[in-house]
Amino acid sequence: MNRTLFHCTVAILFLAACFAGAQSTAGPSREDSADPAEQVFKNIQVLKGTPAYQVVPSMQFIGAALGVECEFCHVRGALDKDDKKPKQTARQMIQMQMAINRDNFKGEREVTCFSCHRGAHD
Repeated sequence: MNRTLFHCTVAILFLAACFAGAQSTAGPSREDSADPAEQVFKNIQVLKGTPAYQVVPSMQFIGAALGVECEFCHVRGALDKDDKKPKQTARQMIQMQMAINRDNFKGEREVTCFSCHRGAHD
């Protein structure tokens, strides 16, 4: 199996597991909607236009790719705050990854956080 296919398969399986684990038994919430992320979550800057239902699984994938938990970048109980430097760094890295994929791979997701970090944040 080629390397890109392997990474895509791992990413898809991870996101599917995360998304399944994030489902609520209380019924659908705004976070489960296809509305743009910036209409559902506070302080969305880089992922504007992303469907809201993809935000939590995306954050879980980033956390796994860097080997960190949510509080590495986010303030517990106030996820919209910009008080932590790693959150600013993550935004820059997401923009870089998006540009690499746009400019080199026709917008297909070939490069992810895992491509470089391999489960380590440093």
